[in-house]
Amino acid sequence: MLVRVTSQREIENLVRSGEVKGGKLKLRMPLSAEVTPLKHVVEETVAL
Repeated sequence: MLVRVTSQREIENLVRSGEVKGGKLKLRMPLSAEVTPLKHVVEETVAL
């Protein structure tokens, strides 16, 4: 799935850049679909 691969790549790049402090990262991803009422938010904290 494109979103999963792209998201994983972006998270890995961010962590490698050294901008993330501490041992965990709180992620939040809003999900919507054009011309539908879909509005969903996925939130999760991941250990690094």
